[in-house]
Amino acid sequence: MRNLVLALIIGFGAVQYQFAKNTSAETINKRSSLSHAVSVIASDDLKRHVDILADDTFEGRAAGTRGGRAAAGYLRKHLISMELDPAGINGSYSQPFRNDCQNILAVIPGYDEALSDEFILIGAHYDHVGYGSRKNSYGPTGYMHNGADDNASGTSALLEIAEALKVNPCRRSVLIAFWDGEEQGLWGSKYFIANPTIPLNQLKLVLNMDMVGRLRDNTLTMYGARTWSGSRSLIATVNTHLIDNPPLKIEFDWEIKENSDHHPFFKTGIPYLMPHTGLHDDYHRPRDDAHKINSSGIESVARFTYQTVLEIDQLDSFPSFREMSRRETPRAKRRFENPLAPPPKRLGLNWASEQASENGLQVTRIERRSPARDAGIKRGDRIIKFNGDTITNDDEMRSAVFGAPEKSKITIISPGSADEKTLDLVLRGKPMRLGVSWRHDHGNPDTPMISRVISGSPADLAGLRYTDRIHTINGASWKDADDTANPFNGVPFPIDIQYERNGRLYSTTLNLPEMEAVKKSDDA
Repeated sequence: MRNLVLALIIGFGAVQYQFAKNTSAETINKRSSLSHAVSVIASDDLKRHVDILADDTFEGRAAGTRGGRAAAGYLRKHLISMELDPAGINGSYSQPFRNDCQNILAVIPGYDEALSDEFILIGAHYDHVGYGSRKNSYGPTGYMHNGADDNASGTSALLEIAEALKVNPCRRSVLIAFWDGEEQGLWGSKYFIANPTIPLNQLKLVLNMDMVGRLRDNTLTMYGARTWSGSRSLIATVNTHLIDNPPLKIEFDWEIKENSDHHPFFKTGIPYLMPHTGLHDDYHRPRDDAHKINSSGIESVARFTYQTVLEIDQLDSFPSFREMSRRETPRAKRRFENPLAPPPKRLGLNWASEQASENGLQVTRIERRSPARDAGIKRGDRIIKFNGDTITNDDEMRSAVFGAPEKSKITIISPGSADEKTLDLVLRGKPMRLGVSWRHDHGNPDTPMISRVISGSPADLAGLRYTDRIHTINGASWKDADDTANPFNGVPFPIDIQYERNGRLYSTTLNLPEMEAVKKSDDA
């Protein structure tokens, strides 16, 4: 009776799912545009998949068990209904291996004859831990661990992505891979590496869908972006211009662990990406059930992933695997993102913040051993000019000091005197016209990371922040990876900047300060 119920659930799920798809098949076939392909990835269908795969009837989908075999049958039925080409052994969708386990494989041929021999692999493991054990569960054991997020969510996302790729395919071929035995130690993906059904030298990139069902605060973690050069820029571009989906907040994590099916490919030297919505208290516990899944969140992640695959496919040639990524750790990321120390105070004085005034700015404090003291400036003096330019407010003063050469001149009026006095200055540090510093990133060489923004500078007033990535300057890409190069040199204000923050592109304009004063004292 139990097997009969299981068969009915699988059959009913497949029929119900296919009926929902067929209602729009004619429209999609007539207008196989990107927009329609994206719309194929729908939260209702994703929820239906998760509800079925995470049902008690599948008994936690442990590898090699009847529940695992039933889940494999469910996947096969959908691949057949989508009319995808089998990519297993002997013309089947299955690639069996030890203990009755099986990978389920299908291929969507590329439409470009010159590129169709190259492959992008999108995979997800469909197994879970069954009733749990001390080795694979955080308890309590002996109860069904339905694995709704781990990994019915990624499996469901992959089914929908495959449907979208069938509607609107890539130039290159796409291998769809449902891995078995992941929870046993990456059995399925390791077996595939040892017994590939396509030549591994034709496999250019792997996307691993694992635990994408708990999107919170619209934040997605992306792993693997360090394994090929320039991926962060591509991801940010896709995320900014998503169709039928608001941009996600993307956190790029440098950690690479042997904890999912990306790792055998990474170990082999194949670049990968893995979107992930994060661990939670239900991880590897019986509480990871379907009602806790954010189906609209899976839709967002799956649509983003599908459009990322399409954008990657537009590359004329794939970047090679970055060997350096093997040594890039979260600790290395923290070192790289460590902000630069504040620069030396170039002038070494404070002034009273005032509204625009023809009488200049009154000096309120002079630092010891400062350029200001060396020049003979005293408390109470009023600064009226800097290098010949009239100073009437805070912004003008800060901007003048930021960009001034080492040897400069300051014009003051002392208390009790009406005469102007011009003094020679030897300022500390280098001029910083924009008030911004950056570091080049070998993993994304065309988008340097901002390592320092000086308060009150044009960069600060334009909204730039530490760890932002500069993409373009007045519409031109940042191409020079030489640390000594400064593409801002000689560029007049205003300067239009496109930058990336948390995986999304923004635009701003750097300009000389407006005439309104900032109502606070500051130090030059």
